[in-house]
Amino acid sequence: FTANYGMSEDDERRSRRRNSLLQRSRTRVEIRKERLVAIWKLRRKLAISPECKFRVYWLAFTYIFLMYEAFTIPFILSYNVTPSGIGYVMASIVNTYFIIDIFVSCITGYVGDDGILVKDQPRVVYKYLTTWFPIDVIASLPWDWLTVGDDADFATFTRGIRGIRAFRLLRLVRLARLMRSNPLSEKLEMMIEANQNCMFLFGLGRIILLIFGVTHWAACIWYAVGVSDVEASTT
Repeated sequence: FTANYGMSEDDERRSRRRNSLLQRSRTRVEIRKERLVAIWKLRRKLAISPECKFRVYWLAFTYIFLMYEAFTIPFILSYNVTPSGIGYVMASIVNTYFIIDIFVSCITGYVGDDGILVKDQPRVVYKYLTTWFPIDVIASLPWDWLTVGDDADFATFTRGIRGIRAFRLLRLVRLARLMRSNPLSEKLEMMIEANQNCMFLFGLGRIILLIFGVTHWAACIWYAVGVSDVEASTT
């Protein structure tokens, strides 16, 4: 009886050890699952939806600044003007905005080819880095800031090379990208199509803006061509 009782105690100890090991393994697996779920939720929380209110308001300012750049860039390039005073303040605001827009684009989700919204942060960053990131970085470089400083030689160098400032034209590529499809343009189209008067005023304003933009660009290009011919004849 004593031997049998001792064997039962050994069995109980083994079973207890086995149960404790199983419980520990289960708790470890559960902890890992909880960590993975928390990381997955965090990765989705970091990315914002492209249709959220913040993104819509951000796109509204993007339209405003891009329209401002569409009229100031040809003037600056053609007349080789260095912004000063209010112009420099506006250029600094626009440059700061486009620099911040790079980080905002890194956390903005996108709709995949299958029509599913992707908010996984690593996938969002990878998508942006492999598509628009190089163009946005080059276009967002604050060339106006580089011409202001104590080094007169460097300032003269950056002012004299118009090709460097021409990289700002890449910002207008964003305008073409935004015109394709985004929540702001879709909401504007719905509001405009709901009212005939809005449709008429919007169409009229778009035609006037287009005519003004074409004449403005043509005048700047014409002046630049004339100045280059004069400089070539004098040299």
